[in-house]
Amino acid sequence: MPEIDDLLLGALARFNDAERRLVLADWLEEQGDAERAELVRLLGGKKGRKKAADVLARTARAQEIVAVRPGLIGPLAGALTEEFSALDAGPALLVFLGAGACGRPPDDPFDAGTRWKGALSQWDHGVPMTLTVREREGNSFRGDMMQDFRSLYAVPMTGRFRLAGAVVGGRWLAFVTNHADGGGIYPGVYVAELQPPTLKGKWQVPSYELKGSFELVRARRVPRPKGGAAKKA
Repeated sequence: MPEIDDLLLGALARFNDAERRLVLADWLEEQGDAERAELVRLLGGKKGRKKAADVLARTARAQEIVAVRPGLIGPLAGALTEEFSALDAGPALLVFLGAGACGRPPDDPFDAGTRWKGALSQWDHGVPMTLTVREREGNSFRGDMMQDFRSLYAVPMTGRFRLAGAVVGGRWLAFVTNHADGGGIYPGVYVAELQPPTLKGKWQVPSYELKGSFELVRARRVPRPKGGAAKKA
């Protein structure tokens, strides 16, 4: 596995370990990737009254970098607001940053045509959830997500969302959702780690200050018609 993959996976596995992130940032800078390295460094520090000025300064600098080079963070750029900066995305930001710097391992399981099923936790409810990967190119993917909200509301309600995301090391993924049809709120930011046989992660909808966790398992493969494109469910 290339060095960048090891550094990224290590930093994501222990995201609160600032030393691991700094080693990753130093490596990126040595490769001439100064802006990506700076964004990784800006993730350091914790919010609090004593560090309020530092948080504001780091956030402002991150906004400057993203404004000039939104492609560094891919689809995550579309979920940012004045109240939700790139740094607020935490591990998801690291996945999007890393996807543009590393390769795709041969055993990466997030291929076009794969489907993942399970549940998302919201408040004290489990919301059935299905994630389908429709397209995959390099470390980027697109697809859709279905959620069944009947456990939350008195009437039948489902939501379908479009999603765009990135994968690191065939083990971590992050994606941003936008509304397609039905119920639900958006955009949402999701990040997860593959812990075979499950995909476990966290989600948040920044504009509504909602957050929770989710857990999925790989389901049957979506049939492919002749020509290679996966059929839509």
